Amino acid sequence: MRQNAQRRGCLLKPFHGERRKGLNGRERVDVRQHRETKERPIDRHRRELKFPLPLPNRHGKVADVEGNVAYDSNSYSVPCIRIGGLVVVRATGDKTMVQ
Repeated sequence: MRQNAQRRGCLLKPFHGERRKGLNGRERVDVRQHRETKERPIDRHRRELKFPLPLPNRHGKVADVEGNVAYDSNSYSVPCIRIGGLVVVRATGDKTMVQ
């Protein structure tokens, strides 16, 4: 029992070896041909890097005393702990998220 107590928190294998093995494994996996797209994932990734998606709009707003945030002529409710504090409103094409 005492021996196990002394070994608590000890790593049995060094983590850096697993990390290197994982990177090498990923490189081998990316050269396979995808079943549905009929192309290698690494080639698709290179092509998609040329056309990055735009980041969503972020706006900092202050919640009013009733717990609402006004954005784009709409009112969104926030938790009561956020009243009077700064909240982040993220807007995409069809979604609006209050964080």
